[in-house]
Amino acid sequence: MADGREEFETIRQIHTVLVLHFMDGMKQNDIAAALNLSPS
Repeated sequence: MADGREEFETIRQIHTVLVLHFMDGMKQNDIAAALNLSPS
């Protein structure tokens, strides 16, 4: 089970990705590059 801090960070990252995609219109590859994440 993830501790509260890990869970918070995961939820925050998901929120950021969704905002960048739906509100800012960024593509998956652009979001991955901006956040230093894997594009897959």
